[in-house]
Amino acid sequence: MKTLCKHEPHRIIDNIFEPKYSTKEVLINVNQIRRSVEHYLLKFTKCDSMKGWYYFSLRDIEKCKRQKNGAGTMLLLPLGKLEDFEPDNKCNH
Repeated sequence: MKTLCKHEPHRIIDNIFEPKYSTKEVLINVNQIRRSVEHYLLKFTKCDSMKGWYYFSLRDIEKCKRQKNGAGTMLLLPLGKLEDFEPDNKCNH
């Protein structure tokens, strides 16, 4: 399980309904990724089987394939790259 302190720079992505189960991937619009941010937190809005927060890094997403669809260019993040996430509430910053 990945933990981050609340002071660690990160970006939240919480507008994805659910993963694409047929290919076991998460489609993330390239416009949501910033090269200046290393840590990303993901929460699905309509997925009962994957509640909670998930973590992935910029390194994970840089290796992903790209695909164009009606919403623009998407990054195809394999579900296996997602880690369960829990905030570090004992941060000493």
